[in-house]
Amino acid sequence: MSKEIPLTISSLTLGSACSFEKRVSVAAKAGYNGIGLSAEAYVDALAEGYNDEELLQILKKYQMKVTEIECVQAWAAENRSYEEKFKEQICFHMCYLFGVKQVNVALMESYSLAYIAEKLAQLCQRAGELLIAIEPMPYSGIVDFATAKKLIQQSQANNVGILLDAWHWY
Repeated sequence: MSKEIPLTISSLTLGSACSFEKRVSVAAKAGYNGIGLSAEAYVDALAEGYNDEELLQILKKYQMKVTEIECVQAWAAENRSYEEKFKEQICFHMCYLFGVKQVNVALMESYSLAYIAEKLAQLCQRAGELLIAIEPMPYSGIVDFATAKKLIQQSQANNVGILLDAWHWY
């Protein structure tokens, strides 16, 4: 285990029925240094009655950190839904709250490279000082590393990279 590259348990690993404290305690007992947290899991924690300060106290209690924020989707849709816009803002808030420098983004829809590049530039602008971490996936709108690289070049955004894993960027 490296302090530079903490072992992070994915937000999806423990599922959606896991409470925030259970998620943190199980990850700590299993030897992880940090947890990935989705916007949905964060909102579930708020619905459990926690506030931001209490979430930070739980992390401190177990000597854990949130090390990955998941995942902005539908960011390239022509008419983004209110829910997707709100989820994006929740992810940005989570980054600031937990001290995470990047937010992971995925694109399930397929559009032209020029269109995606334009939408990526807009997303990067909305993110401000946060980094945007593109996750290429063979079944997505950004199918591989080469496509992601072309996309970044065309977007001309300077706060975007390709997420190879939680701590390695291109």
